[in-house]
Amino acid sequence: SWLPELGARCEGGRWSWDFSRAKAADFPGDLAELIARCKRELEDALRLIDPEYRTIAFRAGTYQVQPFRRLFDALVGNCILADTSVFAGGFSDERGYDFRLACHAHQPWFANPFDPQLAAAPNERQLIEIPVTTFGPDRRWFLDNAEGPRLAERFETWLAKGAVGTRERPRGVAARLLGWLAGGSRQTGPDERHRPPAGANEAESGEAQPACDYFVIIGHTKAELHVDEIGRNLSHLRDRHGFEFVSLATLTRTAHDDLHRAVLATSGADARRSHARSTAARPARPASNSALTSRLHGSIPLDRTRVLDLGSTVGFTGEFATLRPWVNIATAGEHCDLADLEFAGHSFDCVCLTQPLAGVADPAQALCELERVLADGGLLVAAVACIDEPAPRVGDAAWHPVRHELLLRLEHAGFVDLAMDCLDAPGVSNSPRADDAAGRTWFVRGWKRAAPISPLERACEIMDWLYRVVEPGEIPEGHHAPHDIIRLGRGLCMAYAVVLGSMLQAEGFDAEWLTMVAEDHPRGRGPRRLDSHEVIVLHSAAGDALLDPMANLVIPHSLEAVLADPGLAPPPPGPDERFRSRGYELYTTREWYSRVTEFWLRTKLTDRIRKQRVRPSPGRRRAAA
Repeated sequence: SWLPELGARCEGGRWSWDFSRAKAADFPGDLAELIARCKRELEDALRLIDPEYRTIAFRAGTYQVQPFRRLFDALVGNCILADTSVFAGGFSDERGYDFRLACHAHQPWFANPFDPQLAAAPNERQLIEIPVTTFGPDRRWFLDNAEGPRLAERFETWLAKGAVGTRERPRGVAARLLGWLAGGSRQTGPDERHRPPAGANEAESGEAQPACDYFVIIGHTKAELHVDEIGRNLSHLRDRHGFEFVSLATLTRTAHDDLHRAVLATSGADARRSHARSTAARPARPASNSALTSRLHGSIPLDRTRVLDLGSTVGFTGEFATLRPWVNIATAGEHCDLADLEFAGHSFDCVCLTQPLAGVADPAQALCELERVLADGGLLVAAVACIDEPAPRVGDAAWHPVRHELLLRLEHAGFVDLAMDCLDAPGVSNSPRADDAAGRTWFVRGWKRAAPISPLERACEIMDWLYRVVEPGEIPEGHHAPHDIIRLGRGLCMAYAVVLGSMLQAEGFDAEWLTMVAEDHPRGRGPRRLDSHEVIVLHSAAGDALLDPMANLVIPHSLEAVLADPGLAPPPPGPDERFRSRGYELYTTREWYSRVTEFWLRTKLTDRIRKQRVRPSPGRRRAAA
């Protein structure tokens, strides 16, 4: 009855529960209140022994700590100082955890609110992660069974390989689930009196590390524990290598204070470096980043008319404005404060970010600002340098995103329909520390919407806009590119199809151009009275659809289905004046599809034409009659 929310029940003398709610992230109620209740129960029980006892550390059952954002907030809200669920290299598809990017095998770090194995951004340093010690990827250090008597031997072998830093430092070990160690004595290492101030050697480099080495070794009371052998091993490590044996609570407090001291020790140096960067002469934008800016500008959908450009030079913004005169462009300079934009909310339908997002101190606030200035239905496009492996620099003043973390942050900020594509241009990077946080630059796209939409819904958005901005009319030769058609504001069926198909493909949708030829058409020419018409075929998981941008009409069926039964193309329920006056029903309803005799599909407009004949069918004969 203690946690009825998790479906705990007793059947036939056996207890079970709902394993679909095994993770804290899946808890159906108030997670913060649940953590508070668990903390209260534990403290009430243990204060009978220790009146000063406080619960300050958390461990997820079977390490199932991911997804972490909701749990992070609940832990911080209940004054929990540390999580201890991560172990480097750990991975289980069955249990749903992946720690293959963990910052360190044994040293603590500030936990990232979105994934505890990653380092937090500077403004998010609230909870520390104290990993379970591993002496190899996915190889945890246990006290169970035969592992306990080999503890000292394993550690000395590991130490000889240089797995621990070369500086002489006192080392703290927390062994969990062995009661006789929980209140163990704290021994002073031989070099503790001469320990330098935390971060003293790193203040100039900005790479502060804790003053101690920390290790968490786990054991299970249900396993076979060779207590006497374990005790001799621990004594050897204490006497020979200057270890201290402390409870997990003591280790948590020590590591928490140690990390904060390391950050404070480097904050002054970070401020000096930041000031030097801000006052130094700005170098010219590298050619590779110019290419990156061009690619980002080219990825902005043509139906965006109010664009905020963050980071481009005046020259690039001018080129973009010349190419798209229908767009109103606002800029904020190459080095604006992303966490405090000067624009009103809902001002733009697109934000183009070429200014480095990696490196900001408060990424959560920066992403919230980008979301704030976007109107509903707005789009964020950005180039972000994501590192391949996290850099565990405790005092680092910059944030270095990892790909999956960036997507989690964007989703948390309110973006949907997220996509990332690698910009594989050699040497292209917008990371301020591309030299030591090497990774690839990724093109990121996210929409500000209440919920994700389907490819067909997005196609309808584009068609509505295209129908409004392009009027029927001839266009001059040599002006058939999508930009030209929109700039001129006129075109016929082929022009509408060129724009729609190009835009859908640019956004990653599976679209093809469909050319159809009809015989005995009221507006046909020649002895056979032939006429042609161009539409788009959109393929998606929900099925195919025919898109007619000239008439702003959707037929939610495949080409094969409509050709077999032209009755699937009924007239629109409320045609507008343009539809009626131009006789679009002759090209969009069964009046057209019953007369189609041949067609061809093209993935590219330059593809070779391969005509296909339409086969007779009962449905076509009925439509013709």
